[in-house]
Amino acid sequence: MTPENIAHGYDLFTGKSVGDVHHLGEIHTGDAWEPARQRFCGDDPHNMPLGLVVFADKSHLDLHGSLSTLPIIFTLSCFNEQSRNSVNFWRPMAFIPNLNAGSLTSRNSNDKKKDPAISVQDEHDCLRAAFSPLRNLYQRGGINATIMGRDVCCKPWIHFVVRDNSGNNQFLGHYNGSGNIKRPYQDCKCPYEKMDYPHPQCEYKTLQDYLDHKAMCSTLKTKREKKMLDAEFSKH
Repeated sequence: MTPENIAHGYDLFTGKSVGDVHHLGEIHTGDAWEPARQRFCGDDPHNMPLGLVVFADKSHLDLHGSLSTLPIIFTLSCFNEQSRNSVNFWRPMAFIPNLNAGSLTSRNSNDKKKDPAISVQDEHDCLRAAFSPLRNLYQRGGINATIMGRDVCCKPWIHFVVRDNSGNNQFLGHYNGSGNIKRPYQDCKCPYEKMDYPHPQCEYKTLQDYLDHKAMCSTLKTKREKKMLDAEFSKH
């Protein structure tokens, strides 16, 4: 927490830009920053925005994939690009073990592979444990701290997550296969035929869409009906 590590043109304590922003650069110049700042901090001068950048990617320690783990690490959005590119500015949040260790890797006549939906649920159970401390901090009202000699209440939230496409699908419960997926991209409702539009007009998925999907699924009686509904949304 020294001035040279903070993003240029960023007020550390309010989260607002210093001066006019005419181009996209550091995180606070993006379109998503001001709505997030308003949501979690408002304009209370005592509230200090603490947006997190979360990264997750599986790490392998052998040639067979058994010895692997999924580290979840984070840095702060207030740091400049040079700082965020340094390993010294990242901290571990959790390590998810290899949830497929011991499961079947090939299909025999009497064997049955693990259901992809169960694999996704297993990872989400771990994510719940990994992110629950952050959720508790948010529900308690933030973190009282003294930053550069000033008493503030840090308001944490996850501003964005960095993963590869397969990992993003896992985090969002999206189908990872290339079969009959009706919505190939995990964040929007566009079908395949709109994937190459030069000026897409995407309708993004919201939390309410997930809740509606779960509510609708709970009214169905057979597994076939539920699978057909999941396929319609391309979500487990």
